[in-house]
Amino acid sequence: MDPVPAPPPHRSLRLLPWALLAVILGGVAVWYTVTGPAADEEEAVAPLDGAASLQELAERAPETPAVDDVAPDFDVELFGGGSFTLSEHLAADGRPVILNLWASWCGPCRTEMPVIDAFADDHPEVAVVGVAVLDDIALAEQFADEIGVSYPLGFDDREQVTVGYRVTGLPATFWIAPDGTIVKR
Repeated sequence: MDPVPAPPPHRSLRLLPWALLAVILGGVAVWYTVTGPAADEEEAVAPLDGAASLQELAERAPETPAVDDVAPDFDVELFGGGSFTLSEHLAADGRPVILNLWASWCGPCRTEMPVIDAFADDHPEVAVVGVAVLDDIALAEQFADEIGVSYPLGFDDREQVTVGYRVTGLPATFWIAPDGTIVKR
């Protein structure tokens, strides 16, 4: 008796290896997104309107304010309560402002902020305020608690500072004169 030849494979069975490959690649992509080296940074960074990178953000944002330009106004909620509005500060207080932009994921910020804190302590004639940009608020609050500086720290939850000051790299610091113009950046 002759053996019965096997029927040709069903079309759907020929696609099985491709389907398995797609499932495996999808699983790897999900795993990498959750545990990959950039996962924490991606969660910490909230790109402006879906910008995929700081370079794309730089291309979309307006020009960085230059020395002698009027500093863009902003209002931020401060950690621990209260708020800081640049225009209100300048009108009511009159002291120049050092605006330091930082983020929890910024290594140089961790080094710089204690130095700025020492300056703030030594120079009460200058108002110093730090604003977390391109960050996650919970991570920024945790960082603020860890770093323990005495000057007010807030969060750019509406991206006013990010857009107004064209944040493309951190840390970034602006010296704002009592008349509201940028003296140094």
